[in-house]
Amino acid sequence: METDLGSNHELNSALQKVLESSSDMVMFIDSDGMIIRLNKAVWDILGYKPEELIKRYYYDFGWTDSYIASEQERQNIMAGRKVEDFENSFRDKNCQWVYMSWS
Repeated sequence: METDLGSNHELNSALQKVLESSSDMVMFIDSDGMIIRLNKAVWDILGYKPEELIKRYYYDFGWTDSYIASEQERQNIMAGRKVEDFENSFRDKNCQWVYMSWS
């Protein structure tokens, strides 16, 4: 079966719609661990505006004790491996810990 995915513009538009409508936090992190894109749910859940997170390293907001495990999972994702049932925490704007599951 062949599927026509359309143009890059159409794909980007569809992706943007999914991101905007999701109540789950979605962050895009580059190979160095820098946050490069996120959805509105991040703002809703953590209280940070996009400009407060974009071009910052995700581990600046994480619990120091979980850094090694989080970094290993990030590397697994970057290598194309599936991540299941991994949990860590992220500090919100009020300095409270928000626990999350990666998938």
